[in-house]
Amino acid sequence: MINTNPITELNLKAQSPKPLVIEGARREISSRFRESGKWLVILDDDPTGSQSIQNVPVITSWTEENLAWAFSQPSQAFFVLTNSRAMNPQRAAAVLAEVIESVESAARALNVDYSFVMRTDSTLRGHFELETSLLLESAKNLKLPYDLVIFVPAYLEAGRITSGDIHFVRTDEVYIPVAETDYAKDPAFGFESSNLKRYVEEQTKNRFSGQEVKSVSLEDIRLGGPESVAAKFTGAENGQIFIINAVTEADLDVVALAALESEKRGKRILYRTGPTFVASRLGLAGRPPLSHQEIFAGKPRSGHGLIIVGSHVEITTKQLAQVRKQTKNLKFIEANVARLLDDKTQAIEVERCVTLAAQHITKSEVLIATSRQLVSGRNSDESLNIAGTISGSLVRIAAKIFELSEVSWLIAKGGITSSDLITEAVQAKRAMVAGQLFPGLVSVWLNQSDSRSKLVGLPLVVFAGNVGNEDSLASAIEILRGES
Repeated sequence: MINTNPITELNLKAQSPKPLVIEGARREISSRFRESGKWLVILDDDPTGSQSIQNVPVITSWTEENLAWAFSQPSQAFFVLTNSRAMNPQRAAAVLAEVIESVESAARALNVDYSFVMRTDSTLRGHFELETSLLLESAKNLKLPYDLVIFVPAYLEAGRITSGDIHFVRTDEVYIPVAETDYAKDPAFGFESSNLKRYVEEQTKNRFSGQEVKSVSLEDIRLGGPESVAAKFTGAENGQIFIINAVTEADLDVVALAALESEKRGKRILYRTGPTFVASRLGLAGRPPLSHQEIFAGKPRSGHGLIIVGSHVEITTKQLAQVRKQTKNLKFIEANVARLLDDKTQAIEVERCVTLAAQHITKSEVLIATSRQLVSGRNSDESLNIAGTISGSLVRIAAKIFELSEVSWLIAKGGITSSDLITEAVQAKRAMVAGQLFPGLVSVWLNQSDSRSKLVGLPLVVFAGNVGNEDSLASAIEILRGES
């Protein structure tokens, strides 16, 4: 771990040149992206990667039919929800290989050129080595090798930035090196390095040494501009990794323009990014947060809302406490984790939660949250299995509620929880990202799959466990109720 003192926003501004703001950058990026004709296929390792974009489709099943639908949309990009962060390495590798083969087959049939984006966690949790290596190797086997990997984990709206190759997480009014936060202690994906060069070295077990990894500094971006950054990419080959420092959207726009110029010159780029860069690379200008009227488009749904919380991180626990204080006319049900993990009591606990929910959802919103103690395994595989068991129980609870009751909207809190509820309880194979409830945070998907006919059009609120402030969950419920 690198012992770097927390810094303030004022310190950051003093340490770096003034951001280079290019007027009309997003319009220029969008225009160049359209002219290229190349698609971006965004592999999302949990459902929260769409928090900076809107009007982009998502598929959760990579059948020929669903891929053809995604490639037919006007966005020139789409998300594929792999949910690999919830899987052990063997399962994640098998799923990713299947997705790669399916996308390649669909693109070949449609005569479409594309590149992959690995959308991953802005707090650095995930299968970095496995996913990067597999995508590089598969492209090489297709004789379309990637020359470089752009690694840009910044998620600006949530306070995750990179400066001096150190990745920071904003806590209150200061930025903490990510390895000094609880995220680095994740039982499945823990790490020791805040310096991204050393993080790459650590994750790849020295396959990529820190000396081999290049970086694009804030000085490169702000003093040199797109041409200078593109020049840094020119000599890249064999999947060389570039760390991208970024503190503002203007920084990301410069890199996006540089990437497009490099691709125009023949470079093939694989991206591994947090949510914010996706919007920049697509040239999306953003939109205000969604209102209640926009979410329901003038067509109110019958029934009440369902909120299911599986995330156990500290900010989620604080948000739940605020909901209990602030939100009236809401039934709060705690699902006992110990009972869900015990084969003898699991079915009984699931049935208890379903019965309580069905009794109350006809007259009020229902919130079901797992009890707050964190249960970890002896290793990462065991921890992932525990998380999967808990999430599977929440899926069974939700599926039964959907079967028994009318539900007007769903908030799913936590990455694994969101993915499993959307794909298994709702059985949504296709959706459209309508926008966000807050600036750059908390996406609303509209279900476009008819797997469960009465859930077509259901607003699905994908609420990451580690975003927002203490009031955000209560505010989300207000918006969906039409109270805010």
